Amino acid sequence: TIKRWDMSGWSCTLSWRAHDAAVSCLASSAALKVLCSGSEDGRLRLWRFASGASSEAVLVATLCAAAPLKPLRTLGVEPSLGEVICAGTSDGTVCMWDLRAHMLLHTLRAHIGNSVRALCFGAGGRLYVAGSDSRVVVWNVRMDDELDNRKQQGVD
Repeated sequence: TIKRWDMSGWSCTLSWRAHDAAVSCLASSAALKVLCSGSEDGRLRLWRFASGASSEAVLVATLCAAAPLKPLRTLGVEPSLGEVICAGTSDGTVCMWDLRAHMLLHTLRAHIGNSVRALCFGAGGRLYVAGSDSRVVVWNVRMDDELDNRKQQGVD
């Protein structure tokens, strides 16, 4: 279930069943006016909100990588245009999607055998991916190239 909250009155303004399995992560693209939800079932769903009195969530697309689907752990939208989203999975891969075309662009093998725990975009087309193996991998997403792979000192 996803709930939308009015922060001024601390009241729930909308609630809907977004996936059959548990929702594990959320991200939004202000540029495309979509909310992205990731789930334990490995599916990424894109939502828009209907205007007017009903204000319901409308499913735009369901995106899936190749089977078998792995639970999604984290989402990140590329900030400059808001048209690319990355989804980190429980098996250490990162799937990069075009939000307009609903198409898989790349699959990055970031933390094989370990879960992706967090990811974020940086300057110059860099994607930082942290895993349960205590490593941070830096990718140049424009070139599909790993730039750096470091283990945090003192972390086991």
